[in-house]
Amino acid sequence: MAMELALFFHNEGAMVKMIGPQNPGGKIQRLALAPVSSSIELKASGLSPWGIEFTQYTPGDQVSYREIWDNYYSKISTFLKAEKIFIPRELIRVQKQFLHTDEEIKGRTRLLDLFRVTYGLNASGLVEEQLAENPELADKIGADILESLKNQVESFEDFDLVVDCRGPFQTPLRIGAGGDFALNERPLGELGLIEYGHDFIKESNTNFKTLTLVGDDQLAAFQLVLLEQWLEVAGHELNIVTHHQSAFELFLADKDQDSWLQDRVRSIITKYMKNWRAECEAVEKKILEWRELEPHMKAKVSKPVFPEPKIKLYESYTITSVDKLTDRDQVFLTLELPLWKNEGNERRDLITLAQDRVIASCGFEEDLAPIKSLKRVDNEPGFLTLDWSNQRLNLDNGLESVEKIIDQVFTYFSKG
Repeated sequence: MAMELALFFHNEGAMVKMIGPQNPGGKIQRLALAPVSSSIELKASGLSPWGIEFTQYTPGDQVSYREIWDNYYSKISTFLKAEKIFIPRELIRVQKQFLHTDEEIKGRTRLLDLFRVTYGLNASGLVEEQLAENPELADKIGADILESLKNQVESFEDFDLVVDCRGPFQTPLRIGAGGDFALNERPLGELGLIEYGHDFIKESNTNFKTLTLVGDDQLAAFQLVLLEQWLEVAGHELNIVTHHQSAFELFLADKDQDSWLQDRVRSIITKYMKNWRAECEAVEKKILEWRELEPHMKAKVSKPVFPEPKIKLYESYTITSVDKLTDRDQVFLTLELPLWKNEGNERRDLITLAQDRVIASCGFEEDLAPIKSLKRVDNEPGFLTLDWSNQRLNLDNGLESVEKIIDQVFTYFSKG
């Protein structure tokens, strides 16, 4: 959506800058580059007319993420970088240049004062490039200065208007109650044992034999689809943990969700549950045959054991603790079930799961840290935000929000 806005206003002759820590693309790029991207579809009706004119791309009704990335968004991204519109920097804060929250400008609105956008610049990388070309600079600069340049340096630019296009995928919720940390989750998450939010499973993770997916919303559904090929490998098992009574029930009942994604989730879970039941029935027959054996033969033949399901559902459970033993590579989750969710005490109230990695797909919340000074003012004029409240995450709703932003901008400025 940020690319759509940047392309539009650049075409209108405005001076536009996109500031962000990663190349433009967001979730669409991640899904496009995923191993099974060719089988993941979306509706392409949410592409802008100016984007279609620029890329000369005419999509069908349903396209894969890889197709829409290669033919549409990557072309816009390449153009924005070539035009120096995109600035690959970490956003630190957005504030007014001079105004405090309790100040007004006599006879004018607060819009008269510019917005100051501060971003981080890692100077050490630039210096390293210079040293590679001119090694003698190291002696001239000195070790102390070189060491200081390893710290992030702040830089800024001033703008008339600022649009917050960080979207809905800002700060991933944690796996504990209320979307906060479970016990010991923070330090183990920092070790990389828990992948949060849109860090979709990668090809390098195929060596993991046991994974736990926490959550059952749209993002968790994408994660499950991306794990479909991984699940087919012998010995691979997936745990799905949710505090809801039935995994994916709310997602599957939501008429506004993509039907193809709902169908894939149903298909995957049904497939492995049916396979497991069939395997159990086969084992039951072998157990009956084993029981008919003579005692001396039973001593020679091991009793058949029931197989473990490839997908295990842990429904109504809350994760209360995350642990790791010093002599084990695996991470352990403690799951607890309150009494009011365990009618008749039919299930264990405490379970410990051991797995190679945890994939946290519990949702997101807004990161207010960079814009907290602007939030202290009600409706700061000139600060605009893509509104995803009560909106499904799809291109149609995204384009609708983009068009609303364009209309708002033209209330401040007119075309030259």
